[in-house]
Amino acid sequence: MADKPTGDAPANNSARALDRGQVGDGQGKADLAQSLYSKPEDFRRTIGLAQNSADSMKAFDGTAGAPQLVTQLPADFRSIPEERRKEIAGMAGELLRPYTNKADANNRDADGKISFGEIGTIMDRIAKRPDLSELEKCRLWSDVRIGMGKMGLPIEDSDQVPKMIDSWHGKKDPWHALITLDDGYHGNRLINMTPEKATQAIIDHENGADNGHYPLWKQVGWQAAKIIRGVNQGDIESSEGQLKALRALRETGMFSDYAKEWKKQFVRSKSD
Repeated sequence: MADKPTGDAPANNSARALDRGQVGDGQGKADLAQSLYSKPEDFRRTIGLAQNSADSMKAFDGTAGAPQLVTQLPADFRSIPEERRKEIAGMAGELLRPYTNKADANNRDADGKISFGEIGTIMDRIAKRPDLSELEKCRLWSDVRIGMGKMGLPIEDSDQVPKMIDSWHGKKDPWHALITLDDGYHGNRLINMTPEKATQAIIDHENGADNGHYPLWKQVGWQAAKIIRGVNQGDIESSEGQLKALRALRETGMFSDYAKEWKKQFVRSKSD
């Protein structure tokens, strides 16, 4: 999917290593240095300190002051250097590898398919990475989404919230639930409408309003299918759920909030 411009994102989003000269004399800054150098495995503490230190923001995001937040959609990935994008694409491959048939046979997830709960786990892993800026996390998730499609990785819907399942095609068409964050439909057109206008646009779309670019025979066939099957209510619900997750991202700029709301909307709890 082509990258889309959205605004004035910083020119360099690469995470870079903390230099001791940036730490200073403050106790919070010293604690950050101690955490990074003495306990590099202590991600939770490191992230907690990073969220409260201006110097740490400079270290993680390449700019002084507040961290780079993704508060405009679609996400603008052009500011990520090409070499860094390649690194992130490699990270996406590693995140997906355990769910392929080529994975270690001793891995219980190596069944050649992935569930919504497992996708949520991948999102959580991305959200917790201290080596990525928020924009890079969005890029990594987007590369994971693209990778699932290119691999033809079957997506199981046994743990998907039932009302979100495509009413026409079932688990064969989960793509309203799974989008890149530079997506042109949910992540650009709909998210930049008011909620009321977005809801109406979704309903119009599912009634065929956007089918004008198809050949006439295909439009007629689609309308006939709609008469037989009815409106695709699952797609409507899924689009609304996707917009709630995107609004959570835009409100705080943090990928973790997108992941949290996405799981709330799409992953069925074990008690259901």
